[in-house]
Amino acid sequence: KIFYDYFDEVIKNEDKHLIIGFEKEKPFGYIYYLISKRPQNIYGKEIRIIYINQIVVKKTYQGRGLGSELINYVLNVAKKEKINKIGLDVWLFNEGAIKFFRNQGFTAHNQIMWHTISE
Repeated sequence: KIFYDYFDEVIKNEDKHLIIGFEKEKPFGYIYYLISKRPQNIYGKEIRIIYINQIVVKKTYQGRGLGSELINYVLNVAKKEKINKIGLDVWLFNEGAIKFFRNQGFTAHNQIMWHTISE
């Protein structure tokens, strides 16, 4: 139910996009991205960005360029929409994903740090 509700909300929002990749009529993964506008503030002018929330390729399909196809789809959307910034988050321990994103032209921009308070 939670999964259904989550993606039902994605489908209804015109700024959120879920693209499912297929190879030989079988789904191999998906990319979920959001087009948003960051308002002008003291640090810069208003900009439109694409933020990739999730990209997933089934393990059996990895290493075949299919993740690159999903990223290229979003790059083409950005070009068409005249958006020049695409962002995403990646876990620091996920070295494979970091390498993949670097190979796609992504660079580190900032790092979020947390402090956990014990009870």
